[in-house]
Amino acid sequence: MDGGLPLFPGGMLVLFFTVTALGFFFWHSRQLKFVGVDNDTLYVAGWFKRTEIPLTEVDNIFFSTLVGLVNVRLKSPSCFGSTISFSPALSDSIFLALGSPSIVDELRDLVTKAGAHTEDAI
Repeated sequence: MDGGLPLFPGGMLVLFFTVTALGFFFWHSRQLKFVGVDNDTLYVAGWFKRTEIPLTEVDNIFFSTLVGLVNVRLKSPSCFGSTISFSPALSDSIFLALGSPSIVDELRDLVTKAGAHTEDAI
């Protein structure tokens, strides 16, 4: 007996993949934001900060089916950067998969209406 605790066969490989997966999930969850919206403002919160972004500052909204995230690209960077990612609610994800109008379509409509209100004000 060598005095150490032997790992089961392939234990280092299992440990490596576990640590790698945990690192990826930690990085992924740090990128996600909590998002709310009303008629003219996008409310964004992270773990330690939050901000309000006028919908007129939104440049593009798209859904990434590969990772299941809604990405909002801004015209100018906010305190969270120029792209904000959030995961839609489960019901919204199901609607997206079925091809129904989704949160992405609703956000695009709100951005279009906010832009129209700004043009009317000038």
